[in-house]
Amino acid sequence: MYQEDPMLQQAFAQGLELKMKAMMGESGQQNGQFKSLAKGCARLLKGESADCAMLELGGWDTHNNQAGRLARQFGILDEGLGALKQELGSEWDNTLVIVATEFGRTVKQNGTQGTDHGTASMMMLAGGKLKNGGKVLGQWPGLKENQLYQGRDLAPTSNMYDWIAGSLADHWQVSESQLRKLIG
Repeated sequence: MYQEDPMLQQAFAQGLELKMKAMMGESGQQNGQFKSLAKGCARLLKGESADCAMLELGGWDTHNNQAGRLARQFGILDEGLGALKQELGSEWDNTLVIVATEFGRTVKQNGTQGTDHGTASMMMLAGGKLKNGGKVLGQWPGLKENQLYQGRDLAPTSNMYDWIAGSLADHWQVSESQLRKLIG
């Protein structure tokens, strides 16, 4: 996909290089653990290499045993974000963290004590530069039967990408139109 565009090809190569650097643990060996990845990301963000990063944490597909899986996943996420904050030190005060997912889950449990893919979801913002922290923002659609989307899902009330764009525009102190030009 990037082969014909020199600028995108270079950006892709730089992104892969930064990802590999972030995945290296203190021992210099590749480590796929989220906590180590978060620490590596913090080291990159404190240096001159990057002012924006993305981390991935898989394992959120909870078709069965949702309670156990979510408890484990939230523990891993908490540990990783704590490591990111600690490793960033005072740079945390200038940091915005966005935690988002690509899709939601159904409201009702399935037959294997899990939930299936759904429509609406949630996202979290954290960081020292965050305004309006400690609040739930947006509209709550409700969980009553007549409030569910297609009778099974939490109803979407806003677009996650608008929240991300607005948060980044505020964080980087650019207008939303400038940001949209940057990110396409």
